[in-house]
Amino acid sequence: QEVGMPILETHGMIRHAALINYGEVAPLCAHALKELSVVYREELFQAGAKGDLMYFVRDGKLHYSWEVTPHLIEEVVPEMRVSEAALWLNLGLSHIGRPGTEGI
Repeated sequence: QEVGMPILETHGMIRHAALINYGEVAPLCAHALKELSVVYREELFQAGAKGDLMYFVRDGKLHYSWEVTPHLIEEVVPEMRVSEAALWLNLGLSHIGRPGTEGI
């Protein structure tokens, strides 16, 4: 909880829920968070893959490119999230982009 809650609280809705009832939100740290380390140029997921996870960037940065406009690259830095809409909407959405790691 001590490590995970600051990461989860970067999300406004989770921060608000923790203010209302911390005891109900704290178990998310143990059950919903998993640390993932990636190497330079590794992709977290491919365009077209099922979107069922949200990624919180803690260190380093990602470059996210959309499949339809691969020349437009968005930088994702610490305290930002990737794939959030696919998780919350739960519509069986597929990813339309590909995030890859960049230098730290």
